[in-house]
Amino acid sequence: EEGEEEEEEEEEDEEEEKKWRKWLKERDEKDKKEIVTNFEKLSDDNFEIWLLKQSKWKNDVTKKNIPSICDAIEAFVICHSTDRLAACVIVDEKPTKIIMRNLTFEELFRQIYSNLEWKYLREMSDKDQKLELADSNDEIIRSDEMVRREFENNEPLFKVLWSPIRIGKIKIIKNALVIMIAISEYTDNVEWRNLSNVKDVENFRQLFEQNLGYEFVCNTNFKMNKEDVKEFLIELITSRGLVKNRQRYDALILIVSGHGGEGDVLITSDGKKTPIDSIRTFQAEKENNITRRGKVHDSEVYDSEVSDSEVSDSKVQDSKVHDGEGFLMVWSTTRGYSLSDLSIFSESIKCIIGEKYQNETLQQMLNKIRNNIKKKIYVTAWKRMTPLIMILSFNKK
Repeated sequence: EEGEEEEEEEEEDEEEEKKWRKWLKERDEKDKKEIVTNFEKLSDDNFEIWLLKQSKWKNDVTKKNIPSICDAIEAFVICHSTDRLAACVIVDEKPTKIIMRNLTFEELFRQIYSNLEWKYLREMSDKDQKLELADSNDEIIRSDEMVRREFENNEPLFKVLWSPIRIGKIKIIKNALVIMIAISEYTDNVEWRNLSNVKDVENFRQLFEQNLGYEFVCNTNFKMNKEDVKEFLIELITSRGLVKNRQRYDALILIVSGHGGEGDVLITSDGKKTPIDSIRTFQAEKENNITRRGKVHDSEVYDSEVSDSEVSDSKVQDSKVHDGEGFLMVWSTTRGYSLSDLSIFSESIKCIIGEKYQNETLQQMLNKIRNNIKKKIYVTAWKRMTPLIMILSFNKK
């Protein structure tokens, strides 16, 4: 009996919808336009109010008729207004045409997702991005009303934007201390060629000091042994009051640049090997207070044991990255220090972070840097030992 009742109700609904489809079909073009325009422009509640209390058909319809009338109008729109429901969507500056079944935010997302190329869906996953939509005035769309408003234009236009997915705690870095240890002059210039043309210091200074407004400190004598490095760090810790973090730094960025060797070591000017990990652990022990905040360790070393000819066919390989809770470690090794441009890593960091830092997380920018230089660098690797999502922000001071 229940099944029979349901069938009867469905038949009644179908008959009711047919009735209102016929009713709509019999209206003249002006009336149809008025009905469809209000149906698309107004919210469901407001359309009901308009139809029952303000329209010329207010005496012909009842509240009970509203669902069937809406279904009839929607069917009419789909069948007769394909061109009017067409819109242009810009994805990476390329236009794509979509056809909307109805003017809702949900339908807009559905149509755009179904028309996206596979590479964009894959990048969303690989780069932790989400899709957002903007209208022709670059306003982010968040409602059905905004979709309908855009379709009031003769040529509705939507733009696909990629935004970072920020899950978990976000660390916005505004007042970082950037320490750079750069060694480019060597006692034995035969075994360890001087790195006179390397522009790492210039590139990093421009990015962190000029572009981001962070405090940038680098050794002025580029000929240093292990003791010199230690003294440089001790002097910094003392002069900047880092033990108690008197300057209220919210992050520490340490950059190490010079010749390197197997085992993640820095070659000092006297030709001796200093584990880069010992530099990091030294600063962590001394700078107790500041290292509770965000830390970024960036190393760029040049491996003299590989020739230029091997570089052209090299690929990015897995690299040992140091463990250290709370640290973001970035590691780059250039195969063959006779490369014409040994500053490609720092140049890429300067350009990409300088351009993208206002809209992307540090993790997303590092992905772009790695992809940008992977054909020229032996190893470019990074590893995050912190749940913090780091965002670089300009220091207005």
